[in-house]
Amino acid sequence: MGHLRAWVPCLLLASSASTAPAAAAAAADVSVNFSEVIRTSRTLTTLQVVSNPILDRTLVAPNGTSFPNPIHDAAWGSLKALQADLVRFVPWYPYPKKSVAELDAPTPTKTSWNFTSILPQLEDFMDAVYGQNHTVVLNFATQPCWLFGDAQNRTQNCSYPSNPDESFRGYVRGNRKNLLDPSGKTMASYFARLLSYLVKGEFVDENGVKHTGGPAYTRFNRQNGHVWELFNEGEHAYNAEQYTHDYDVIVPEMIKAVGGPDHAPAFMGLGGVSPDWVPPFLNRSNHSLPAPPIDYISVHHYASCSNRTDPSTYSAGFFGNFAAWMKSFKETVMATRDASSFPKVKLDLDELGVIMPDDNNPNRGIDADLPDIYWNAAGALYAYVFASLAPLGVEVLGQSQLAGSPKIPEWGIPLPQFPSVSLLDWRTGLGNARYWVLKLLIEEFAPGDSLVATRCHQGQPEKTPELSCLGALTKDGSQKLLIVNHLNAIQPVQLSGFGAGGVTLKIVDPKSVQVASSQGIRSSSQDASKPLSLEAFAVVVASRAASSAIFV
Repeated sequence: MGHLRAWVPCLLLASSASTAPAAAAAAADVSVNFSEVIRTSRTLTTLQVVSNPILDRTLVAPNGTSFPNPIHDAAWGSLKALQADLVRFVPWYPYPKKSVAELDAPTPTKTSWNFTSILPQLEDFMDAVYGQNHTVVLNFATQPCWLFGDAQNRTQNCSYPSNPDESFRGYVRGNRKNLLDPSGKTMASYFARLLSYLVKGEFVDENGVKHTGGPAYTRFNRQNGHVWELFNEGEHAYNAEQYTHDYDVIVPEMIKAVGGPDHAPAFMGLGGVSPDWVPPFLNRSNHSLPAPPIDYISVHHYASCSNRTDPSTYSAGFFGNFAAWMKSFKETVMATRDASSFPKVKLDLDELGVIMPDDNNPNRGIDADLPDIYWNAAGALYAYVFASLAPLGVEVLGQSQLAGSPKIPEWGIPLPQFPSVSLLDWRTGLGNARYWVLKLLIEEFAPGDSLVATRCHQGQPEKTPELSCLGALTKDGSQKLLIVNHLNAIQPVQLSGFGAGGVTLKIVDPKSVQVASSQGIRSSSQDASKPLSLEAFAVVVASRAASSAIFV
């Protein structure tokens, strides 16, 4: 987060030129063959949660008055209601007191270990996911500043705000080449103690003092499916060789700190860095012997466009960008993984979404200058990514992020934090269309489904696709078909493959939700032989229960 990895101008599709939906001319044929299984799905749909102030329990007004966060319960309740797995939690660097447990360098007489500002959001997150017997990915990515020297390898200034909620993007200081302990062992000890506190509830600090009272998440281990991700987006000017070295030093110490492999989580590497890092990191000869576990690697990608307020730019900007990126991802990251020393490493695309132009401009109003239809467009994009990458066997698709916001000064939030990336409405804590698309996919599709041959025919293969689709036989035998409208226009489609009779429709579109709703999925039914009209940027799942399934 915070490093936009893709930015392309929005090329205007003629069919999406109007900001108001207009009816398309002819029905596109969406055909599915439930008798032709192409693969068993391995794909999990999920999200990341970033520790922004909008999720705090208590907020502080400009006059210093503390008050309960008006959206706290609704926001964390929305996360709990998703019932998602492998949910990523990222306490990140703009808030040092929430992301770093030892902010000052230890001395022979004193250490600065302090979890006071870290625990509240971590506890709320774990209650909503881990406490519901769902799996998590913890990414305490921010390394203590004091581990790094200045350009002359001297101890540097590592000041930080006293207010845990003051956004301070200057905390990440010092390059990896100036790590004061080049062996990485001091850094490894920090992360080992951090994990011990979270899992065992205690650790012994640099001076031999025992710290107790940690949350003791004893089920946070690989047997239960939980994961630790090391670092994020190559902060501190890492290169691939340096990252591989530090991974090999840190991970074994973390495993040792909690009592061995059976008590340690699975581990995820790379943290969304350049694809150029994948070949050297997945080359066993570049690792120490024995190599530490590499269970996952992570990848990040965001689309954007040239005009945040003009919906006519969304189709090509979002879908066109991801179409090109997914082709490159398949040819580089996936091909490299498959041919590497670690072909069974799983792929977690744990930051996917849209970052709109100039998103952190503090002069925007409470709606962040985003048209209501934006949320439907961004939600449809995520469904398109699922329809495209599930057939390739990508294991995890993580939508970014639960809650961002514009500035809300009356709530003590004077600066924006990527409002266009939010799945929740920052005024209510309820889900917007992006949230409800994710919930729809979690409820309707799962690893273990049989993905079947599906085709969306529009007669113009050279254009950016205006529809995407994916059919599946779920584990209970139900027939399901996902259809995604890429346009800010009504599109009629003709279903082929369901045969005669009715199908149930579950729909996220502008009629069900845009900005926020307590229920953003609407249901209906119709005869499968009749044309289906898709609203602008609609995401639809047509299904037939196993007892009524017809194979044609």
